[in-house]
Amino acid sequence: MAARPEPRPGGSRPVRKFSRAAATAACALSVAALASAYTTGPAASAAPAATQAAPLAKIKPGGPMAVSGHRTSAPATFSGSTVNVVSGNWGGYVAQEAGVKFRYVRAEFFVPYVDCASTPSSFSGHWVGLDGAGGATVEQDGILAACQGSTPVYSAWYEMFPMPPVYSTITVRPGNSVVASAYYDAGTGKFTLSLTDTTNGEHFSHTLACPAGSSCRRASAEVISEAPSNGASILPLTNFRAESFSNVVVTNSHGQRGGLRSPWWGTLSVTTENSTGTVLDQPTQIFRGKAFDCYWMSST
Repeated sequence: MAARPEPRPGGSRPVRKFSRAAATAACALSVAALASAYTTGPAASAAPAATQAAPLAKIKPGGPMAVSGHRTSAPATFSGSTVNVVSGNWGGYVAQEAGVKFRYVRAEFFVPYVDCASTPSSFSGHWVGLDGAGGATVEQDGILAACQGSTPVYSAWYEMFPMPPVYSTITVRPGNSVVASAYYDAGTGKFTLSLTDTTNGEHFSHTLACPAGSSCRRASAEVISEAPSNGASILPLTNFRAESFSNVVVTNSHGQRGGLRSPWWGTLSVTTENSTGTVLDQPTQIFRGKAFDCYWMSST
């Protein structure tokens, strides 16, 4: 199949929200579970703009997929090569196949409204990236939506893990639409991490090399909602209710392009669970190969 050119890094267009009705039709979660994602706790109040880096310096969104101490008896499949797995921090979808390298991932999503009354002093990260599923590096960017005490805080960020995240000065507010992407240029050997708030037009784009001493293998591409860490342990997951990802695009190093599900790679559906098996964050099934929702279930 002939390769199609990559979208320009940082390029954007208006986001179409993946409707709740479509998610409900596509997903295997029960109606009660879906409802709980929206009704837990009172409605969030208006939130401040992007929080500056200093208060968030010790919070590390992103990072590799953590192995949960809890294990189900056997992996289950939705269909084809989509397999359910469990993680201690990630929730969402991963494109991965033995011997396949990836060069691009892009997704559209919304900055979620967080409920700090039900989950004070908690954190959530929503992002796209390359690597991290079984590797020691992640090249990624996205949004932090958190509760500092009972105060909602929001910030855009990018990260070349194991280097620490860099919090951006651009303004992001709950309800704003976002386009995030990670792109690898084989000619330069560098990664371009781009994020645009399509509601207010603010954006960033940074081109960076793989961190010194690391090997960025590009062995996976992922779209994730997660519980961040403080560098020592996974933090309580903020009640973000639901996050909708849409128009997901993944491209491998041969230029073969698809969504999260494709004939050229396998797909992991990742559910966040704690060490005792409590579900924290769970994705719906993929809608038309390129969209899904993640639903908050519990903070710890």
